[in-house]
Amino acid sequence: MFARSSIVLAALLVLAARPADAQELKVDLELVLAIDSSDSVDGGEFALQVKGLADAFRQADIHHAILGLPRRSIAVTVVEWASVNQQVIQLPWTVIDSPEAAVQVADRISAINRSFERGLTSISALIDAAARMFDDNGFDGDRRVVDISSDGRQNDGRPIELSRAFALLERITINALTILTDYEHLDRYYRESVIGGTGAFVEVTNDFPSYPKAIHRKLMREISDVPIS
Repeated sequence: MFARSSIVLAALLVLAARPADAQELKVDLELVLAIDSSDSVDGGEFALQVKGLADAFRQADIHHAILGLPRRSIAVTVVEWASVNQQVIQLPWTVIDSPEAAVQVADRISAINRSFERGLTSISALIDAAARMFDDNGFDGDRRVVDISSDGRQNDGRPIELSRAFALLERITINALTILTDYEHLDRYYRESVIGGTGAFVEVTNDFPSYPKAIHRKLMREISDVPIS
């Protein structure tokens, strides 16, 4: 209940901060970054996800990729997720339109503290929550992307295909970064059962220590909207 309330409260705060006649800000990309906080992720592994994500936004090539887009801006939000009722917004929607803005986002991500230590893995609930986060967020992106990081399979919540179908109807692309610590063929599972939408892809890393390089590659690909070798 707390997690759902957090999402609703964050949405209300965004709306309250906007003038009644405000128009949505045009950006190249609206990006939901979802960090796995389920039982299979220990404290050190969670910290590696946070550090890897923060470090990526400090990199010059990420800054150049954003400034190379037609509108020279993206909007990002970070959500921590696990069970059906465990989705917590860790970074509200924020514009990145300069290297300085990217570094500020990196600093805010670095300060993230884990919200819960126990939880199942509900990919469908995450997709449902992420899809709602695009509603009335103050932005009009040319692309909408949900970026899921996870080391596990769905074991809680409604069937993924229902959530995925709804997201695709809302022109949302679902990508994934799979961490192959518990399931050898997890990337295949995400390709077949989770990702979808225009240009959807799965990035793969074998372990959490390799996560920072993987999330950097993934962000470059999502921002640039082209394959990165």
